[in-house]
Amino acid sequence: MSRAAILLRIAGLPLVVLAGFVLYGQAVIAAGWLMPLPARGDLVLPVLISQGFLAATFNAAVVCIPLARLYGRAALAVATLIALPVLAVSLHGAGGGRSLATWLHAWELFSYVALTLGATWLAQRRRAGRSAC
Repeated sequence: MSRAAILLRIAGLPLVVLAGFVLYGQAVIAAGWLMPLPARGDLVLPVLISQGFLAATFNAAVVCIPLARLYGRAALAVATLIALPVLAVSLHGAGGGRSLATWLHAWELFSYVALTLGATWLAQRRRAGRSAC
């Protein structure tokens, strides 16, 4: 890989991190639109859990392949950099609430980080295996 390509990838890193951060916000909005909360009843908690998992799954599915293609072996580190602003903003707003709300928030963050890093790792591994053949 040429030196110019490496410098271009490094220069584009803030844009990739910003795009990942915005994409997660849009995924949360889309999950709320696809699975609206019921007005009342026993389904509110399962829907909230599902919304967080759907947003994390959508984000991981959209992000993993482009990161593996753009950054190769460094894709996992870039995925970690994308997850850091989401964690920072989410943890900043998670001050002393109810235990159920805290648990739901922790589940959403865990799903986001685990699925984004896991999917990126799998895409990176698949790409490395394909280039070895």
